[in-house]
Amino acid sequence: MLDYKSDLDQGRDPQQLKFKRATDYISQPTVKEISKVWFLKVAKDKVAQPDDMRAFELHLYPKCGKRICDEITLQEWSSILFDIAEKANTVAVKILGNLRMIMRWGGAWNAKVPNS
Repeated sequence: MLDYKSDLDQGRDPQQLKFKRATDYISQPTVKEISKVWFLKVAKDKVAQPDDMRAFELHLYPKCGKRICDEITLQEWSSILFDIAEKANTVAVKILGNLRMIMRWGGAWNAKVPNS
């Protein structure tokens, strides 16, 4: 309520600001979108890029590929990675390493995927 008053005092429409925040949130990239761009643009020269990308396709995308990055909590990431580690420990370590780089890179872009 207090935010609305301060917005009105500054001559801004609170309803429009709320709509803009909602559309900005919805326009954030999913885990699959941001990691695909990272693999194809940033990690394109990595020797293991095809294998790493395939690991994401097999293990990570089915569980959280369609979700917005900010929606996934640390506990959920841990649970997903522990599930993967039960079946393929080395793959889980590779996914974690790549995921850290992707999220750091995505944060540098303010979680907006540049045009592919």
